[in-house]
Amino acid sequence: ILSFIGGTWWAFACRQEKPSRLLLGLAVLPALAGWAAIFWFKPPEAMFGLAVLLLASLAVDAMLAARGLAPRWWMRLRVPLSIGLALCCALGGWVLTR
Repeated sequence: ILSFIGGTWWAFACRQEKPSRLLLGLAVLPALAGWAAIFWFKPPEAMFGLAVLLLASLAVDAMLAARGLAPRWWMRLRVPLSIGLALCCALGGWVLTR
């Protein structure tokens, strides 16, 4: 999912005449951060890390929407899906600690 989110950010950045290097750089971070969380931490901590990354990605989505790069409906889609997935990851992490 984090790789998909990064791909959407890349697409939104490319909507500009001259894509911002900052936005293109940000687009690769979700996938790299997700892989880092999985490889550096054990499963319970990794699940909590993924939950945090999913929620943090909403800040970049909000910035893209504010710049007019994301469609108007984008945040209405992303907020509930990201919160729901983050809760599932956190719940999975919590279950793994029991």
